[in-house]
Amino acid sequence: MKQIPNSLNLTQDQVNLILGQMLASLYQDLVDAPVPERLRTLLHQLEEQRPLG
Repeated sequence: MKQIPNSLNLTQDQVNLILGQMLASLYQDLVDAPVPERLRTLLHQLEEQRPLG
């Protein structure tokens, strides 16, 4: 039986880039969604508690 040559010869950086772009496109709606008011309030409270420095 003849083997099909592997036509994909990608570096790890190329794979990471491709996967990153695919994930970004899948989750873009979530990324673009506004942060709920309750969560923004909690984040603001946490930032106030964090010591400077």
